[in-house]
Amino acid sequence: MRAVFIVTWILLFSAQAVAEDSVNSGGTQSQAKADTTIPMQQGNVRQFHMVLEDLLTEFGYDVKNGQVSGLRNVAIRKTSVNESLPQSYEKYLELLVSERIRLNSDVKLINCITCQARTSTLIEGKLKLTSPDTNIIQLRDAAKMMGIENFIDVLLVYHTSHMILAIEVFNIDSGETLWTKTYNSETLRTRFQKVAVDYSQIAKSKAGDEYSPEFRYTLGVGAGGISNVSGESPDNSAISLNLRASEKFNNRNSEFGLSFRVFMTMASISKGYPTTGQAATNSDTDGTTEEDTTLKAKPFKTAFSLQATYAQNFMGNLESYDDIRNGYHIGLGGFYAPGYLAPSASLGWDVFFGKRFIMTVGATYLVPSDVLIGKEFVKTSGGMSGDIVFSYNF
Repeated sequence: MRAVFIVTWILLFSAQAVAEDSVNSGGTQSQAKADTTIPMQQGNVRQFHMVLEDLLTEFGYDVKNGQVSGLRNVAIRKTSVNESLPQSYEKYLELLVSERIRLNSDVKLINCITCQARTSTLIEGKLKLTSPDTNIIQLRDAAKMMGIENFIDVLLVYHTSHMILAIEVFNIDSGETLWTKTYNSETLRTRFQKVAVDYSQIAKSKAGDEYSPEFRYTLGVGAGGISNVSGESPDNSAISLNLRASEKFNNRNSEFGLSFRVFMTMASISKGYPTTGQAATNSDTDGTTEEDTTLKAKPFKTAFSLQATYAQNFMGNLESYDDIRNGYHIGLGGFYAPGYLAPSASLGWDVFFGKRFIMTVGATYLVPSDVLIGKEFVKTSGGMSGDIVFSYNF
């Protein structure tokens, strides 16, 4: 009886010890897994997913800008992570890289399932497992079957202080490395400042409840000709103040908005230069004067223009402020002066210098209109005018 009691006590003690080891082991595994998903550092430092997003964004910039060679009929062959991350991140990383390629290019990205399949062969009574990962002949056969020309290998290295994303593109037939690059989280964003590109052009939009539009506001001064209702040369030339507001769309290449302009003719601002002395006077021999009683249209001194405008900019996928960019705009609206109203149309060519300054060479056509002189409407000729405007982009 005593022996049975001792054996029972030993079994219970062993079971309790096994249970405690299991709990401790499970807790250690859970803690180890949690350690790979915690933020890189506490405080104001960016978290893991934010740094990974920046690395992928910089890769997306290279794809969008056409810097990655060999992106033609391509497939991701292998993704790897270091021991600080769980193996499940390999598939997750593959999907993220595929997403960036699809978002930033029209590349044919092939999902090669056979490139990752393992095969077994019985050789001399021994079972041999092979896969295209380790067998270049199988990899070439799978590539030919799927129409793949180039492969991509991806590596993600995670440390508590920084992260590194490495991308390699190589040709399956020749084995030649077509493109390779490493992205270090410690040197992010400085590259975009060097090439004069706004980081917002390639960064993904932040989560929010509403769409945030992007506007352009420009204020400029210009000078040129204007089609006045009458008058001499000073009445047909003017300086102008130009205000333009538009919203960007179509990947920043198109804009739509309003244009408001104020014109002041040279006759309204020109004054005689100060003189000294006394001018000679002439008098008629008969001492009579003649008066012209015919009513004529008086040239306007100040006028306003309000138009709806559409602009098309030739920026490409990315706008670099180091380059001189071009674009054109068209406008339709009205031209207003005291007692005068005429439909107008404009066409202009915009030249962008840096980020803030724009030069515009434009032409405006005023449609013939009627003005009230006395008790009768008199038709004005309208006509074409042109000017040069220098603007500041806010």
